[in-house]
Amino acid sequence: AHSNGKISEMWEDDELSDSDSSSGPEYTTLQMFLTAIGLHDWTPKFVREKIDLEALMLLSENDLGDVLGMPLGPRKKLLKAINERREAIEEPDDISDSRL
Repeated sequence: AHSNGKISEMWEDDELSDSDSSSGPEYTTLQMFLTAIGLHDWTPKFVREKIDLEALMLLSENDLGDVLGMPLGPRKKLLKAINERREAIEEPDDISDSRL
């Protein structure tokens, strides 16, 4: 509850769930990554295990399956996304103006 100073400025206290109040700043990047690959339902499990996006990149298939209990389908999707992110970090594409 003590780590949500900035959050409480944006939302009223009664809109914050007690279970989410300790999730910390890592929740948003992790949530965005998992949502982008259709696995947003797994966000609370990773947050409970104190796994942020950096830690997620270090997980093995064994960690996801045996330790976290993730079924084969979601586990394979997540591992593919992790590998794609790792490749993008190692060999970034040229940046171009998207004209948004």
